[in-house]
Amino acid sequence: MADYRRMVSYLYDYENGAKKNNVGYVKIEVRNGQCKTTIHLKCLSLSGKSLIAYLFLRKENRMIGIFLGKVFLQGGTGDTRVIVPAERMGKSPYSINDMGGLVLLEEERFSDSPNGTLRESPGKFLGTEWDDNPIRMDNFCVWNETMEKKQMETSSSEIEVIMPKSKYPDMREIINHTEKVQLLNSERERHRKQNVARERQEIFNAERPLGETIEDKAQTETSPLDRWTEEVLRPGVKEETIVQAAELKEEGLSKEKSAEAAASKEEDFIIEENNVPKEKETAEDSMLKQDEAIIKEEKVLKEESALKEDAEKKREDSEKEQSDQEKVSVSEKSSEKQDSLAAQIFANYPHMFPFEDDEVAECVRMEPQDIGVFPIEVWALANNSFLLHGYYSYRHLIFARKNGENGEEYILGIPGIYHNREKFMAKMFGFEAFKPIKKDQQKTGEFGYWYRKIIVG
Repeated sequence: MADYRRMVSYLYDYENGAKKNNVGYVKIEVRNGQCKTTIHLKCLSLSGKSLIAYLFLRKENRMIGIFLGKVFLQGGTGDTRVIVPAERMGKSPYSINDMGGLVLLEEERFSDSPNGTLRESPGKFLGTEWDDNPIRMDNFCVWNETMEKKQMETSSSEIEVIMPKSKYPDMREIINHTEKVQLLNSERERHRKQNVARERQEIFNAERPLGETIEDKAQTETSPLDRWTEEVLRPGVKEETIVQAAELKEEGLSKEKSAEAAASKEEDFIIEENNVPKEKETAEDSMLKQDEAIIKEEKVLKEESALKEDAEKKREDSEKEQSDQEKVSVSEKSSEKQDSLAAQIFANYPHMFPFEDDEVAECVRMEPQDIGVFPIEVWALANNSFLLHGYYSYRHLIFARKNGENGEEYILGIPGIYHNREKFMAKMFGFEAFKPIKKDQQKTGEFGYWYRKIIVG
């Protein structure tokens, strides 16, 4: 990685030559003779516009633009990635080391004039510079071969990844074509539904004669029972069925008479049994026996109720005790697991003491490839652009145990400088908090760490 270089620069909105708001960033990476440029934009005022990106260099009081690619903003957001040779960029004799910044102009501002100048100085454009010189579009021109006395040999692989070698597609034509296809498909679907409805209506009309209503059809048709009687039962079968029904009726009457006779005999037996003389009991004895029975029954019911209440109370106490034990066990296991992993990390990585206060109890130095020791939910941070930017700038990250408002917490920190532009990017990539290395309150230009809380167990 000796020839690897990386740079991130923020893009700003320019109106009438004045620098306004931050609208995105451009990231440039040079490796093995190739220059990869990534552009991210978010500008609602240019939504639906197609922008042309130019890297520029300064020569003889002019800004010379080298064509890089196109960015289409849909919904106010646009992204593109282009790979070109780091030397002789855009068929020119200039390399990435000669460039001082990048500008994005609306497509209609471009002119094919021989000297490559614009029709007029644009009132609005996007740009960034890393050579610490202001951007002035009144002396801007686009490079072409006629500007050089000697034509240079061009690379056979001018653009490799996203941008095609031939004419670049117009995104507005693609969108219009897509809308036409969607409209055609909707029309075809509507015709299909109409045809299906018409076929169903024709089938319905064919099954029912014209002018015949449902009530008429119900009156003319015979009931299913009548059709079964007329069609299935032949005359001979009808007669046999009637005879069998008569025999069954007589047999049923005889059985009813036999049952009545048996019931009358049973009643006579019950009456005789009731008429057997019994010993006479006094009214007082009868009342005493009833009172004793009632008292015994109430006593039994009370004992059963008390036993049920005791059993229910014991069961509830047992369930509550078991639940409390399970909660304590789960909490202890989770705490032990988290503390165990954190303890292993603190034991195996070199310690650092970057902060003057005692808010951070323990801190170790790490690298992006070490994020694999954390749980799988944290692994995505290994590809976080802001994290990689901070690491390649200062060559380290930190993992620390910090005393927070709700007790101890674990954080992952990225070194950086506190200012509004860095704060905007940190928040965009999930690192919203900043802790300076000094005890004083954070202020612009102060070194510290952008951090976020992580769960290690």
